[in-house]
Amino acid sequence: NSSLDDENLMSWLETQTDAADAIFDAATEMGFGSNKHLLHSYVKLLCNVGKVDEAMYLLEERLDGSEKISLASFEYAALSQAKLGKMAAVESIVIMSRQAGYEDEAMY
Repeated sequence: NSSLDDENLMSWLETQTDAADAIFDAATEMGFGSNKHLLHSYVKLLCNVGKVDEAMYLLEERLDGSEKISLASFEYAALSQAKLGKMAAVESIVIMSRQAGYEDEAMY
């Protein structure tokens, strides 16, 4: 039954996302949330499970300059938004990447 398979997949994705949320929150509380590699993995996970706007918000809230955000995180979020046809969101991410200090780098 394909609808049961879809339900199981959605349940599994939700479980995995909840686990990733808990890991990222715990790492942040322990002072590791500013690790650009952990942040990038979390952004990718959010985008891959369809939470592209949440990934974008996560990047935006870390723009205060206290944390280094990899250009790859901006690129992944922008490409994910582009796949959804959200070009205004892509432009917002490009602006965020410039605010993070990537003014001369090209996003692919």
